[in-house]
Amino acid sequence: MVKFSILVIIFLFCFTSAKHLPSYLENFGKCHRNSTQFDPCVLETLQLALPFILKGDPKYNIPNMLPLEIPEIIISGGKNLVLKLVNISIIGLDDMKLAHVDVDSTNMKVKIKGEASKVMIIGNYDVKGQILVLPIIGKGTANFTFDDVTFIYSYSYGNIVRHNDQYFTIIGNHFTFDSQKAYLHLDRIFQDDERLNKETNLVINENWREIIDDMRPDIGETIGSIVTAIISGYYAHIPASELIGIF
Repeated sequence: MVKFSILVIIFLFCFTSAKHLPSYLENFGKCHRNSTQFDPCVLETLQLALPFILKGDPKYNIPNMLPLEIPEIIISGGKNLVLKLVNISIIGLDDMKLAHVDVDSTNMKVKIKGEASKVMIIGNYDVKGQILVLPIIGKGTANFTFDDVTFIYSYSYGNIVRHNDQYFTIIGNHFTFDSQKAYLHLDRIFQDDERLNKETNLVINENWREIIDDMRPDIGETIGSIVTAIISGYYAHIPASELIGIF
């Protein structure tokens, strides 16, 4: 779960003024909804724009995501684990590629599929409970490295009227991800007991798939909220009249 994303979205809608599509998204004008090449056109436009989006755009309240900074993620791994990550950096988004975009204008739904060769989540952790059968209470630094990452972000959207203009707004979203391999390291789980720290991290990495499956819902909710806030930054500023031919 993430604390700041809802506040970000509220801020976007409270302090906005109408703007036009930024230059790096102007190629959307070449995408025609009734064309058989509509989805590929949107995909190409988003891929070309992605480096600019990741660098941030203050005009649309888009933060710099190289790296992406997150204050906090709280992961509940079933009934027996609470893992709190703070001061988190997500590294590797600059290598991200979009693989597929599906825009369903009739039902007002969008699905985006993407991939990245390596993504690292680095931060401080505080853990209490059990990982697998291991009882753990500790704090330190964490490094979760994911290789060959794939993700799917989908959302539904609606319309709102503000200052006599119509705008799109996201009303539901879902984010999920998978990885071909993950390397997980929790520093100083048992403080200065280096042997126990090493053995525990070894067990964690031998069972990385099961552990990631437990963490996936909370990480997905957090990332989904962030992506929603980013898209909402554009939706909040750009009238639907400029996007109606696209979405």
